Amino acid sequence: MQSVLNHHLVKKAAKFAKEKHKYQKRRTGGPYFTHPQAVARSVAKWTRDPNVVTVAYLHDVIEDTGCDYEDLESRFGKKVADYVAMLSRDFRKPKKESLKEFRRTLKKAPGEVKLITAADIHHNVISFADPDFMREYFKKTRDTLPYLKAGNLGKYKKAIEFLIQRIHDQIKKPRT
Repeated sequence: MQSVLNHHLVKKAAKFAKEKHKYQKRRTGGPYFTHPQAVARSVAKWTRDPNVVTVAYLHDVIEDTGCDYEDLESRFGKKVADYVAMLSRDFRKPKKESLKEFRRTLKKAPGEVKLITAADIHHNVISFADPDFMREYFKKTRDTLPYLKAGNLGKYKKAIEFLIQRIHDQIKKPRT
């Protein structure tokens, strides 16, 4: 059986995300692309749907690059663009308003979007080491996790619950 990561749409998304994030670095100092790549690989463990894994690769391109909804829609289709838009915060708005709007969207989002969000948060909590940043991120994360459990999670319920538990375990870990 061929991995969903080898699907042509997923490969196209990986290449696109790598190009869009090529000048960005993570807080860890490594290339930013390692983050969407890790999120996509995590999501691919739970689904064989190439659209969902495509969205995982693209989850930060609207939020963090010059890419817009229309560009994504023309390259990857409406469903992918819609899901990426649901995963994107509007940083033109004040921080609290942007976060509140994101959580409202997340609460109503389909299971696929919640799965990607859970994988995104999980990768962040296992990859950051800066204790000051992590304290702030953990607080924000704890307040967001209930929105991942809201509504119908569909076939992704077990995956989301598993990732949320892993996030909680990581948050509880003592940091040095």
